Amino acid sequence: MRSIEAATETARMKFLPMKGIVAVSHDGYNIIFYVETEEDARKIPATFMGYRCITRVIGKLMKL
Repeated sequence: MRSIEAATETARMKFLPMKGIVAVSHDGYNIIFYVETEEDARKIPATFMGYRCITRVIGKLMKL
């Protein structure tokens, strides 16, 4: 299994280009995906590169 940092970076490259995926981070054990809607949350797998994925629906981000 690759490190959580490497898996998170790979997830960023794969998922951030998708519409509705806002950000990707990790908590040391899980990869965390921040998405705009529940529909966008369905694009995220349960696991990615051996790490559990957690999805947080945060809504659409706007520039200030």
